[in-house]
Amino acid sequence: NSSCLLSLHRSEGFGLTIAEAMLLETPAVVSHWSGNADFCNNENAMLVSGDVVSLDQDHGPYKKGASWFDPDIQVAASHLMELYLKAEKIAALAQASRAYITEELSPSVVGKLIERRVNAIQAED
Repeated sequence: NSSCLLSLHRSEGFGLTIAEAMLLETPAVVSHWSGNADFCNNENAMLVSGDVVSLDQDHGPYKKGASWFDPDIQVAASHLMELYLKAEKIAALAQASRAYITEELSPSVVGKLIERRVNAIQAED
């Protein structure tokens, strides 16, 4: 069992590991950027602010001129320290995160979203 999940990502799709941690009542300290911003908020996660930056050189598959998120390490460290010092914060986040995932991202809720989107696409044809 982990004390928390730290995801200081520069770019993230849905954020499956984040959602899984939240479902398992593991507090998440995450970049407030990209796909996980659709389900992480101040009530169910600890959001790390930062800046969107333009790359001045190639970084692996990321080409010069592309943009990515640069999370603020000091904000992340502050969140981690708060979790370390305040057990009640861990309990509150754990409960809120699991509740959000089970209520808002349950298979039936997501299935309905997919069904609506498929129907909308079919209606366009």
